[in-house]
Amino acid sequence: MNVKNLASGVPVVQGVVGGSLDIGANSFEPVANADAQGGNLVIIGSYTDRLTVSMVTPDSIHSPAQLRGKRLGIQTVGAFREVMTRMILASAG
Repeated sequence: MNVKNLASGVPVVQGVVGGSLDIGANSFEPVANADAQGGNLVIIGSYTDRLTVSMVTPDSIHSPAQLRGKRLGIQTVGAFREVMTRMILASAG
């Protein structure tokens, strides 16, 4: 077995869809995004039935509503952290 460490789930899914990887292990969001765009993927297993997510902020921010107008950092567009960040922002309106 040859294991390759990639920066996020997006290049993992791109590698599987493009054929440079035979199998990928990553979060679900890039897989769902690829499927929505016509990617030919099959999920054969899952790591967990619950997912814990934390958003880290300076101690001056106490709620998602206080994120309005702030600069946010994500790992990769389409990756888990970007999707979860958008969900948090949407929940705050």
